[in-house]
Amino acid sequence: MPRITSKLPASLIALALALSWMTLVRATPSDKPNWDGFALLVIDVQNDFWGGGQGHVPGFAENTAKMLQQARKEGLEVIHVRTRFAADKSDWPNAFRVTFGNHIPCLAGTHGVEPAEFAREASGERVFYKKHFDAFTSNELLAHLRARGVKRVFLTGLTTDVCILSSALGAGSHGYVATVVNDCCSAAPMNVHSFIIHRYEGLMFDVKNHDQLLSQLPAWRTEFNQFAAQSGPAGKLP
Repeated sequence: MPRITSKLPASLIALALALSWMTLVRATPSDKPNWDGFALLVIDVQNDFWGGGQGHVPGFAENTAKMLQQARKEGLEVIHVRTRFAADKSDWPNAFRVTFGNHIPCLAGTHGVEPAEFAREASGERVFYKKHFDAFTSNELLAHLRARGVKRVFLTGLTTDVCILSSALGAGSHGYVATVVNDCCSAAPMNVHSFIIHRYEGLMFDVKNHDQLLSQLPAWRTEFNQFAAQSGPAGKLP
């Protein structure tokens, strides 16, 4: 009996292989969690505020470095928010002129305005600048968060009693839910940090350590779905 052979056009073979590959890719789970809707804010980790860590919470620098490494590995967006003022005083808020006099921190072009080495931005990470304690006074930051569909922000940086606390309040006023990453925030003296965390946890923000975020992700995803179902005109998400 003669052998029957069939030759398919090369184009059909290529199409079949491509479809098989696409099916395989779709069936292969991603090795990264889905952090869409979240952003990590690194606030004011600058030389004028850090000062080498004198009197600050032990482990802050090391934990911040670990948090940044973890976020970059998992695909959680990292955003840096920093304070910067002009040396000629042209952009100094009146309240700061009274409070700081001629010794305002983070003057442009000085060592003090630069980020601490352990908190420098990686390539492609956004940096926004502010003139007030609250990070959410930056219109550029707000526009970016809205464009990205962010709903929950993780707050890290300096100092817990001033810019972190102010930013948590600002986040809520703009429709965001704030989580303070406890071991990635600091104040000097240390007891000030602890007081702020215990006083305002559950009122202005919730609190997690950096190694607790991933395990909490499924619950936060459920929370997002509830937001979407419940939000009316008064509770519309940003």
